[in-house]
Amino acid sequence: MQVRLLIASLTALSAVVTSPALFADPPPGEMGDAKLFPVGRIAWKDGPPSLPKGARFAVLEGDPSGEGPFVFRVKLPDGYRIPPHTHPKTERVTVISGTFNLGMGDTFDEKAGQAMPAGTGPPG
Repeated sequence: MQVRLLIASLTALSAVVTSPALFADPPPGEMGDAKLFPVGRIAWKDGPPSLPKGARFAVLEGDPSGEGPFVFRVKLPDGYRIPPHTHPKTERVTVISGTFNLGMGDTFDEKAGQAMPAGTGPPG
């Protein structure tokens, strides 16, 4: 089933890591399969042409255009709007800062969105 999403008034958003290895307890003194992404080492790029200008993306793990899970972060300017679109894969979102307003439907309706303030994310 495809769900149409619309997004308004975004400041920042991040997909949640989907690899269970990142939550396992590594042996003492080792990081195991865990990966760290220091802010200064994240490679930000312009968003894809399907989005309005202003979006910046950083793929941390996996390949969003391929099979399997992937992890990315996105920075969006205040008030940024993404037009209605579909997502063919499961996504998990954690809001790091700002407010992410999420709505569903075929047309943009600012009043129908749900505000997700910083710290909002999947249950866990």
